[in-house]
Amino acid sequence: KKHMTASDAARIAKEANVKQLGLIHYSPRYSDYELRYLLKEAKRVFADTVLTKDRMRFSLPLKD
Repeated sequence: KKHMTASDAARIAKEANVKQLGLIHYSPRYSDYELRYLLKEAKRVFADTVLTKDRMRFSLPLKD
């Protein structure tokens, strides 16, 4: 199986005109340094990117 890169996810988010991107399903073996690198890589393409954590919640407003 292949996973997309952080920059791939950011590119898709940008093309889809989303407001925010949350990076999920990353390996627990990544160090904090590596996670910061992934976040930086994604933010180069799509500025409003965050690293998610277990049980993190987002509010999604409903459109009328």
